[in-house]
Order: sequence, then structure tokens, then C-alpha cells
Amino acid sequence: MFVARPIFSGGTGRSGTTILAKLLRCHPEVRASKPLEIRCVTDSAGLLDVCLGPTDDAPLTVKLLSMVPGGVARQFNSRMRKQWWDRANRLGRSSGLHRGMSAQQREGMIRKLHSSVKADPARAGREFLDDLMKAQGVTSERFWVDTSPPNAVCADRIFQVATDALFVHMVREPISLVASYYTYHMSGAERDANPAYEELYATLTQLSMAEGLRHVARLALEGQLPKMVE
Repeated sequence: MFVARPIFSGGTGRSGTTILAKLLRCHPEVRASKPLEIRCVTDSAGLLDVCLGPTDDAPLTVKLLSMVPGGVARQFNSRMRKQWWDRANRLGRSSGLHRGMSAQQREGMIRKLHSSVKADPARAGREFLDDLMKAQGVTSERFWVDTSPPNAVCADRIFQVATDALFVHMVREPISLVASYYTYHMSGAERDANPAYEELYATLTQLSMAEGLRHVARLALEGQLPKMVE
């Protein structure tokens, strides 16, 4: 018997995944993850890579780790304790898994996952999700929702671990999406939280609004914005 049925909402950044979670959690039978993007399932060296192995298009570092016994597992442990545990969100505020569980619960989940993943990888992954839900306070709720953008492209792999999962692929009208990217990055919020966006911000501030919108649209068409968001 599973703790709750997971709902994975995904799509490109600025497509509305966060808004969806905030709307869904207004229902008494839905619990939203803390943070709304947990990342530890679909990120590189995340739960899916631990249970199913890296994909063909995984970063080279993760592929190399998979060649070393326990390499991906050690990277997963490190990120559970660091990047995914406590990070700055897009507004520069503290976010991460620490908002929804204790360090003791985290360590128990890590130990349990690694002790069972070899015998039954899919079941170990689903039990990890259940333990995560329980740690985040799911009791009587029937559903639990996460909004990490890669959920959409990782849906087939998530389904191998959680066959009861529901998926919502957020698709936003292209012009509206580009305009949202433009105004968001022009605000400087992403630049302040993530130095990787400094170059984009500097470029946009030198362009007119029309030129800036065209620049963002070109990045989106070339597939650069999803890479930056990931």
C-alpha cells in the first residue's frame, strides 16, 4: 500500500508548473512537495540514475561514475546532503529538501535505498518516494505533487519506478513563454541567484526590448534555455 499517489508536473521553465502545484495543494487531498521542485529524482545522479542507471544522453561525469562500483550512489549521497538539501532558489532564498524533513530522516532514507536497490531497483525507488512523502508530512492525503521541470522528459523512467504516478505536461503558448523568460531574466533575480545567467542578463540589458525578445526566442529555438534551466 503506497503512502500517496505521486503527481509529476513538468515542462520547460516558465511554463506554469509552480502555479499548478500551488493550485492543486489547495485541495485537502493533495500535498505539495517541499520544496516544490525536489530535484533529487530527475537530476543527474538522482534517484532514477541510482535505480535505473544513467541514460545515453547523461552527462559524461555521471557515465564515468557509473563505471565505478558505487560511484553514482556516492554522488547521490553527496547531493542529498548538499545541493538538493540546501540551495538558493531563483529569488536567492534558502530552499531545498531541508524544508520538508530532518537530517536524520534523510540519512535513514539513504541507508534504506542502498540496502535494497540491488535486489529490486524499481521497488527500492518507489519506497524511497514513499519515505520522502512520509517525511514531508503526508498522512491522509491521496496525492503528492512535485514540479521539477525535467519530470516531463523523464516520465517514462519515472513510470518504471512509480507505476501509479500521474503526469501533467505543462505547455505554454510560445510567445507568452518567451515574454515571460525575457521579463524574468531582465529583473535580475535569476542572475543574482545563479552566476550562470550573468552573461544572458548582460546581453539583454544591451538590447532593445524587441531585440531582447528575439534573442530569447532564438535561444529557446536552439534549445539553450531548457539546458540553462536544467
